[in-house]
Amino acid sequence: MLKHIFHNSKSVDENFEKIKLPHVIKKDQKEAVDINKLLNRVKINKYTEKKKQIIFFSLSTLLFIVAGTFISFFG
Repeated sequence: MLKHIFHNSKSVDENFEKIKLPHVIKKDQKEAVDINKLLNRVKINKYTEKKKQIIFFSLSTLLFIVAGTFISFFG
């Protein structure tokens, strides 16, 4: 399909062609789900959440200890 473009007093002819892609038809196939994989993923997620909570708690405790030490040392 040709398209005529007129821009800044210049005429430009460009060729715009539509590319037709093949359609992929996916059948509704039932996929087996392994319950052990799902349970392991839940366990790993719980472990990482617990790890994040411990790190956050220890960093906040360390901040309070350093702040208390700084205040008592210079106060």
